[in-house]
Amino acid sequence: MDVILQKWHIKIYEFIVYKVNPMVKAAEKRKKIFDRFSTHLSELNKEGKLAGIELKHDNTYICPICLNQFSNADLKSVSTNMLTSEDSPPDCLGGKKVALTCKECNNRCGRELDFHLQEGLLEIDSREFLPYSTRKAEVTIGGVTVKGEIRVTEKSVEVHVSEKNNNPEVAKEHLTKVVPNEVATVKPKPSRVDPLKFEVALLKSAYILAFAKFGYNLFLDPCYDVVREQLNKPDQRIYPEGFFTKQPFTKEQEGIYFILEKGYESIFVILPVMTKSSTRRFGVALPLPNIPIEKVAGKLKEQDAGFGLTVEFMGGNEVDYLTNKEEVNKLNNLVRSINSPEPAAPK
Repeated sequence: MDVILQKWHIKIYEFIVYKVNPMVKAAEKRKKIFDRFSTHLSELNKEGKLAGIELKHDNTYICPICLNQFSNADLKSVSTNMLTSEDSPPDCLGGKKVALTCKECNNRCGRELDFHLQEGLLEIDSREFLPYSTRKAEVTIGGVTVKGEIRVTEKSVEVHVSEKNNNPEVAKEHLTKVVPNEVATVKPKPSRVDPLKFEVALLKSAYILAFAKFGYNLFLDPCYDVVREQLNKPDQRIYPEGFFTKQPFTKEQEGIYFILEKGYESIFVILPVMTKSSTRRFGVALPLPNIPIEKVAGKLKEQDAGFGLTVEFMGGNEVDYLTNKEEVNKLNNLVRSINSPEPAAPK
């Protein structure tokens, strides 16, 4: 008994440390992100690159989804709409904190989008009977139907039935029907996933990742209004169909690219999403200034799996497009080159 009590006290101690430290670290992380983007925004303002935008605070952060402006004071919980950490993809799918969004945008997207992405991936896992996946279902054996859960282990597929979720007498009768070689009919619980919101959640993750990479230099451009409108209206189809693809991308291919191929010019984000059972990678196309994303998405939609395109990898975490002016100039020159008309053929 003494040993059990000792272990229990250790667990309580670790639990208390866990509850305090991450809150402090989270505040420090948010402040670090705020300062980085605020400095970036200030530099753009000094260079006259914020046409039509007047910064309201000495240190300003613009939420990448609603474009409202926030100050240092909005990092504190007393703010009516505080700045919150934005994970991309959602942290439940292996994402990291890469940017800030206001509480209203973060809560709305979490409530209306992130659930559908996570649930959709879990449903795919269960349909493929991947280890550690689960799925609620109705199970019928010998004409007796009960509610149960399909659980896949590394060695077997199990059906768990609980009396709590069923009429106890029916559950007991059901168990009497479970005999070797008996056929069971399993009807999975209807999906709760909205396919459009699943897509929009992928769009949000790619958009936030690209924003974290390139900052306001690119993402205050009006061409991204269609992305922001789609995130704010997830029940409507606003962003064109065909903007994402799931191909056998590898871990080495994860990252942000510029597609340079004529007719396909866009930012292409290859992002991983992880569950307990799988890691899947999606490629998501985002607009570039003056290139209609509708045409790009339409052409991507026509391509078969494994198609090849000319791309420019925009570097890993070591490449700084926010404060390194040399890299910022390279980025701007690349965007200008993509937007430049091809020279006329000699006569």
